[in-house]
Parts: sequence; C-alpha cells; structure tokens
Amino acid sequence: MATETARPWAEGREGAPAPDPAWHRVREHLEAARRRLHDAVASYPAPIAGCDTQFNTLLEEQYRVADERRRLDQIDAACATAAERRAALESFIATSPSFDEDARRAIRALL
Repeated sequence: MATETARPWAEGREGAPAPDPAWHRVREHLEAARRRLHDAVASYPAPIAGCDTQFNTLLEEQYRVADERRRLDQIDAACATAAERRAALESFIATSPSFDEDARRAIRALL
C-alpha cells in the first residue's frame, strides 16, 4: 500500500510504492510533448539565424516544456501529504499551457 509521502519517481525501484496514476499521467504527457518538440526541432530545415519565427517558436515551446517538467518535480518534492499532492497537481494542470481541456479532464478523473 502506498504511503502519503510516496513519490511517483520511485516507480521501478524494488520495494517502492506504486506510482500515483495522476502524477504518472502528467509526467507521461510532458514527456510526450518533450519528444514531439525534440523531433520537430531535430527534423527542422536549417534556419536562417534569428529570422525563422516558426523555428524560434518551437525552441521556446521546447524550453517551456522543460521548465514545466522542472516545476512539476519541485512541486512534487515540496508536498508532504496525499492531500497536498492532489491540490498541487490540480493547480499545476489548471495553469500549465501544456494541457488542453481533454488532458486536464482525464487527469482529474485519476485524482
């Protein structure tokens, strides 16, 4: 049985509690966004430095997703109880531009 302070990043470690499904889904969503942006940037034709707004937008989005992943890790580390974690995750997905309403609804169903 998972304790109130179980961390989803403990998944896969022997004897670690099962990951929280909502947190796991959020991390998977951000990882999918990171991979999608990485692939888009990697396959993008060589831009003219400073002139290609579409490429610059992709880079900005890539940085934003990386910041979101760091923010999620910080939030997770700061929460001591399951109630705090639920509230923090709800706030995170409500304010993160990385989630559309369908993704938010699916994650809320897991909370």
